[in-house]
Amino acid sequence: MWLRHEKSPTLISMGFFLHLLCFFKRYHPVSGENKINVDDETMDDAVLAVKAIAKQKGIASRNIFILGHSQDGMMMLRILNHTPDKSVRGSMLLAALSRTLPELMLEQFAYLVSLNQLPKEQLAFFQQQFAILQDPSFSAAQPPKEFLLGTPYFWYDVAHWHPAEVAKSQDTPLLFLQRARNYQVTTEDFEGWKQSLSQRSNTSFKLYPKLNHFFTEGTGEKSTPDEYAVSANIPSYVIDDIVKWVRETQK
Repeated sequence: MWLRHEKSPTLISMGFFLHLLCFFKRYHPVSGENKINVDDETMDDAVLAVKAIAKQKGIASRNIFILGHSQDGMMMLRILNHTPDKSVRGSMLLAALSRTLPELMLEQFAYLVSLNQLPKEQLAFFQQQFAILQDPSFSAAQPPKEFLLGTPYFWYDVAHWHPAEVAKSQDTPLLFLQRARNYQVTTEDFEGWKQSLSQRSNTSFKLYPKLNHFFTEGTGEKSTPDEYAVSANIPSYVIDDIVKWVRETQK
């Protein structure tokens, strides 16, 4: 969480990005807690933080910005639907999914199979599990015995959450930052956002050709998991783009 006092904007960072006081997921979707859903994991704490910060003396309560990365970016639209009216001035979505999480995961796993970093059997397992979630008769309260992922409420929620569709009906300014080399959340999601929000005038998009999912630089057309083991910093030009957009967007 990055707080700036008086008339400066207030930024809330979800995930690793700003490395100050950041949000982290309260639960893991395979924790074994069957009734945990994505709101418990991601949304509730973010909404509470916005409400608490907006009440702080010296904080520009109409200039709060939220940053979400990856899954947190995917859930940003739900967060915005639950924050106090007009309290969030804008949001930055870094490598945010425009598709459902299961769709994206199957694409990721197929890529890892092609690198011989994931057994084909594991990909087949998730294909079968995600197909169960799409069965109209699926009940999170009473999942079939064939469903083996755990936390059925979480998985059912993310399997039916279509963030790009939700964003069409919102009006909070949004900045989308995407890495061209990212294999986890690909440019297909980036283009999905652009297509879905083509009728909105308060969205901005930035694509970085050298960056991977962690927003660090690498070489080659697409990153690999091994690249994440290399110590690196987020380039200053990413920070500069965020700061510029916030300054242009704040009231």
